[in-house]
Amino acid sequence: MATKRISAKERKKMILRAAIEEFSKSNYRQAKVPEIAGLAEVTEPMVYRHFASKKNLFLATLSVIGEKTIERLEKSVENYAHSTPEKIEELMENYLKSMATYRKELKIYYQAISEFDDPEIKAVLDHTYRQYAHFITSIVEEGKRKGDINQNVDSNQFGWNLVGVLIHLSTFYLLDFFNPATAKHLIQQHLRELRE
Repeated sequence: MATKRISAKERKKMILRAAIEEFSKSNYRQAKVPEIAGLAEVTEPMVYRHFASKKNLFLATLSVIGEKTIERLEKSVENYAHSTPEKIEELMENYLKSMATYRKELKIYYQAISEFDDPEIKAVLDHTYRQYAHFITSIVEEGKRKGDINQNVDSNQFGWNLVGVLIHLSTFYLLDFFNPATAKHLIQQHLRELRE
């Protein structure tokens, strides 16, 4: 019986999924490419055919995690018809609910933050966090156009402040300090700025 041929695109996805598993177990420097290859059910040379080095694979993993996170956030509120503050609250709640599902990805991002002296890793983190801030900023700008939030709010600053809140709450989640009621209160404090 002939086995189904896997496309290069699908094989690359398999390697990236395996990389998330392996990088989340320890860290980027300790992770082993043979282990990633084994999890992906490919050979080690196949991994290097798609990614020039372990670092290249780590950078690609970070990029994919960032892209998928922003896609999920966008999708979670794309048809949300309530006020802008309620839309942002929904966005934040969806992110908080997703932390358990995407704990491995969160852990990898925190490992990457510890590598911020590496300019390539820092560039990926910079790009990702700017995307998050831009997404929130665009929602605030839309709310200003609709007239359902305070026109004096600095949209860009608000976007970055909320990214900071998400980083803070993610850290608490990973350290097992996360408290849903406290998180909700913190989010509400920021949302009040939109209504005042």
